[in-house]
Formats: sequence, structure tokens, C-alpha cells
Amino acid sequence: MINQTQLIRSALVTSRLGFGASRLHYVSSRDRSRLLERSVGLGFRHLDSAPLYGDGVAEEAIGKCFAKRRTDVVIATKAGLFPRTLPLQVAGLAPAVRSIENSIRAHLRAPRRRPPITAAALRTSLQESLRRLRTDYVDLLLLHEPNPDVIPDLSAVFGEMRRIQAEGHALHVGVAGDWRTLEILAKVISLDGFILQTHEAQWPSETPPDISYGALTNGPQTFATRSRLGSDEIARRIANALTRRPNGTLLVSTTKPMHLELIANAAERLN
Repeated sequence: MINQTQLIRSALVTSRLGFGASRLHYVSSRDRSRLLERSVGLGFRHLDSAPLYGDGVAEEAIGKCFAKRRTDVVIATKAGLFPRTLPLQVAGLAPAVRSIENSIRAHLRAPRRRPPITAAALRTSLQESLRRLRTDYVDLLLLHEPNPDVIPDLSAVFGEMRRIQAEGHALHVGVAGDWRTLEILAKVISLDGFILQTHEAQWPSETPPDISYGALTNGPQTFATRSRLGSDEIARRIANALTRRPNGTLLVSTTKPMHLELIANAAERLN
């Protein structure tokens, strides 16, 4: 069974391995349920989601599975990268369309346009997430890639995060994004008490984050991307990431139950 841990900057107790829901929309509704059930069965208590993942599909799948077993899981979601106003969930079109759009932007070297993150947008995003998740609270609310350039009023947004926490709609709050961006934020506003989530390859050994991701990826995830890692390499990377930091949570994302089992077995051998 996967061990539990208390995150570095908070009292949040969760699993050492977390299931990242960023790829759930790549599979059928039935397979989403199977993946979520299998992950929790293996001890992945931490579920990492966001409104952007499948334009709400990931949150809806989690809500469908665990609305009546809410305390069985630790649900993390985000705000700051928003889903489409007109979702493309029908017939599984969203992943392919998003991949085409990303390719066009890359060819044109055009950056992704982002609406500003405001206190009002943050609260609205959380309210919509709670509806999709079929719950009245999340265990963790993260600002999603909070580049200061898209936050007109940092004090207002971070103040709203703390108010949401005080109200009990998010038991813990934090920021998720590029480590360099988190360092920039920390210079202009206090991140005391905020959980930090970043890429496994970015954080310095002297300042570990609470949650990391990307230990099993060689590049950005797209609709067409498929993992080519063998079972031995998967086990090696998981062992390295968990050994590198004796506490904290490592997120993994897959569409294959067999990969979940390999990852869980690698973690169990370290116990």
C-alpha cells in the first residue's frame, strides 16, 4: 500500500503518490471510472485535477466516482487556466482539437492568450469546480500557473485564496507552476502556508516543493503523445523521485491501469 505523508508547508495528510487527472479525457467515460477506482484501490488517495483538464471532464469524472465517498480521497483542483466557454466534450473531440490548436500556435510562435486572474474569477472558477466535483469543499485549491503578468492585483487574489480557506471551501491553498515563476511570486508576496507544486526536474534540493509532477515524462503531454518507458525505467524513476524527497507527494498521470500497478509496486518496494 502507498504510504501517507504530511506535506511540508501545511497540515495536509495525503498519499505519497497522487493520481494526476490531466489525461482522463483521453479515454472513455467507463475507462475514466475504472482508472480512478483502480488508482484509489492501489492507495493513490491524492487526486489532482483542474478545470482545464478536458474542459471539466476530469472534475466531473472524479465527482461521479467519489461524491458518496468524499472522505476516501484528497481532491486537489486549480484556478487560473480556465476551460473553454463552449466545451468540446462531445464525441471526445476536445483532446484532438486542443492538440491541433497547440500545433498551430507553435507553428506561428503565438503565445496562448490567457484571461486575467482576478479575485472574482478565482471564486467563480472554484464554484464551478465544486459543482462538477459534486462536493462543497476541496482539500486543496491551487493557483494554476500564476504568472504575475496575468494577475492584475496579487494582494486581492491571494487574499481571496485565504478567505476561501477560512470559509472552508478549500481546506488548504497553494500555487502550481514553473519553479522560476514561484520564486518570482515569493519575492513580491508572502507564500507562507501555501502548498507549492512544480515539475520534478525544476526544484532545487535545498528547497523542495510539497508536490511535484513530471517524473515519468520526457516532454509536454499532447493527444498524440504516448509513453515509451519500459517497466524497469518506470520503477527506476519513481524510486529516484521518492527517495530524493522522503516526504511530499509525487503526481503521476496515465491512461493505463497496468502502469498504475507498476508505479504502486515501485513505491511499495521502498517501504
